[in-house]
Amino acid sequence: EIYTLSLHDALPIYVVITGGSGAIGLRYARYCVEHGARRVILLSRNGVRAEELTRLVGRHHVEVHAPTCDITDRAAMAAVAAEYAGSGATLLIHTAGVATASRRAELTGADVAAVCAAKVVGLATLTDVWPLHPECRILACSSVFGVWGGHGHAAYAASNRMLDVLAAQLRSTGLDCTAIRWGLWQDA
Repeated sequence: EIYTLSLHDALPIYVVITGGSGAIGLRYARYCVEHGARRVILLSRNGVRAEELTRLVGRHHVEVHAPTCDITDRAAMAAVAAEYAGSGATLLIHTAGVATASRRAELTGADVAAVCAAKVVGLATLTDVWPLHPECRILACSSVFGVWGGHGHAAYAASNRMLDVLAAQLRSTGLDCTAIRWGLWQDA
C-alpha cells in the first residue's frame, strides 16, 4: 500500500507532531502549514524557539502551538491534551526518537529502554491519551535500521522494529496508522 499525505480532504487539518523541535518534525510542520493545516501542535521535551514558530506561521492562516511535553509521561501528556486537543487530531505525525550508538558489550537494558521510550512508549501513550478524530491518520517515522540493523545501533534498530509492530497493532484496532521506514536524512 502506498501512503499519501494529502491535506486537501474535506476535514480541516489539525496536526499533532511529536519530536516537534527536531529537524524532521519541523520539516513535516512546514509541509503541513504550507499545504493548508489549520492547527499544528508541536510536542517535544525542549519546546520550539519563538523565532522558529514565527517563521513556521509566516503569512499562513494557521494556529501553531509548541508546548513542552515528555510524550512518555502519561500525566504530562494528559495535561497538554486537555489544553490543546480540542475536537481531536485529524493527522498525527510521530517523529520522536533517540538514536545513540553503543558497543554491544556496553549496551544495558536501561539503554534499550531509554532509546525505546520516545519511539515506542511515546506513540502508545499519545494514541491512548490524545483525542483523535474518527478519520485521523497516523504516520509513524520508522527507519531502515529496523530491518537492516546497524553496527552500534542495536537499541535504535530494535526500537524501530517495535514501532513497526506497534503501527500494525494500532491498525488492528481500527486506527489508520502507517510506519514509514526512512533511510538517511540529508539535514537531520
